[in-house]
Amino acid sequence: MDFILECARSMMDVFEKYNNVGFMFVVLLICIALLTILEKDMKIRAFMLKYPVYILLVFFCPIWWIYIYLTHDEEILYRVFWALPTSIIIVYTMVRIAFSLEGVKRFCAFICCIVVMMASGRYLYSNAIFTPAKNIYHMPETVVKICDEIIVPGREILCCFPDEMVSYVRQYTPYVLMPYGRGMFFDYFAFDFQLDEEALRDIMNSDIIDTKEATTYLRDLNIPYLVVGEERKFTESLSTYGFVYVTTIDEYEIYLDNEAYLGLDFVNYR
Repeated sequence: MDFILECARSMMDVFEKYNNVGFMFVVLLICIALLTILEKDMKIRAFMLKYPVYILLVFFCPIWWIYIYLTHDEEILYRVFWALPTSIIIVYTMVRIAFSLEGVKRFCAFICCIVVMMASGRYLYSNAIFTPAKNIYHMPETVVKICDEIIVPGREILCCFPDEMVSYVRQYTPYVLMPYGRGMFFDYFAFDFQLDEEALRDIMNSDIIDTKEATTYLRDLNIPYLVVGEERKFTESLSTYGFVYVTTIDEYEIYLDNEAYLGLDFVNYR
């Protein structure tokens, strides 16, 4: 019994994440109910009524509950909701209601529909993840500057970046490689990484970075460049182990292994 309850709780957590902003899902259910009465075209009913019901049945299928509980792969189940034509159903229903009326009633219905849609969600760009674009790449300018600083024309170069930059480097250039990518942040991608790569990331995210261990792993993985925030603390100076200071870009320091050969033709890193 406890196992069943835990499985159901995992599924409900996913459902709450999908519906944690506004009440758009409630509006969707109301629209489906209204279309059940108003819509007579069988082809439209198949898409607007049968299809979303099938998707919801798939989501609430108990087999998924067990899968999520055993694998902790909530994202897979969450993406089932992506198959719901939510916007299409809501807009179609509102238009259908508005055009079933005439004159002032149609205008008032149209205004009410707009108010309901605005109230049922939240302004997208109020989310903290959205910031004004600083360049044509739509990514932090600091990442662009650092990559341009360390790129070797015509070659690939390896560099260890702070976590906050990892997802942007690959978007900007394929010529700057990293020991670990964005997949390192997700448990279900952990099998794709070597122990040395995972150990290096753990070291670089320590409150105080062990200089000897960090430089040892960097050399073992053939990584000549290291980028760290100015506020990061090391147990010893990087120069003690042969890493020389190159420059500082927007409060991030760049270091280079003085013993490294930068003429790398290809290395299978991310």
